[in-house]
Amino acid sequence: MRLWLPTILGLSRIPLALLLVIVYKPESDRIILAIGIYALAAITDALDGALARRLHVASYAGYLLDGFADRTVSVACILAAVFYHHLPLWIACIAIAREFLLATCRLLNPAWYPPSKNERRHSVVVFGTSRIWFLLLLVGALMQSNGSPDLRALSWIATSIYGIVVILSFGSLLMILTRQMGEWIRRVQ
Repeated sequence: MRLWLPTILGLSRIPLALLLVIVYKPESDRIILAIGIYALAAITDALDGALARRLHVASYAGYLLDGFADRTVSVACILAAVFYHHLPLWIACIAIAREFLLATCRLLNPAWYPPSKNERRHSVVVFGTSRIWFLLLLVGALMQSNGSPDLRALSWIATSIYGIVVILSFGSLLMILTRQMGEWIRRVQ
């Protein structure tokens, strides 16, 4: 069981992401359910890797699985923001492309495992920013559903910061992938 617990926790985020998109509606009572689903996804994300390391079952396959589950939750948040918070489509496209690019980089380059300190820092900044951004959208929607004043300014600021971080991260990943492709081409020649 100890071998499978981190995997089960990681895999649980995939249906949670789908459920988040299905359940989330900022104007309804379902916002609290969406916040709970989002919190559960965050808890399983924090626990799966920590448990894998603690139980000495961390692996490259687990790293890929965790990354896939993270990408699934990120895309679910982006879709919810597009549908209900007027996230500009161009930011959503860059953000989703970034998620696919990151998954591709992880899959094509096993040398990324275990991640270096720089890669972990980059991941913490981008992943943390995206999680805080979506949490601000959730809290803002909850406050508005309870009669608070319009919080579009908060949403706009959070989305602007998120957009900047996503664009910078996308550029950074493109540079990494370009450098990696150059190395592959040199090895083939």
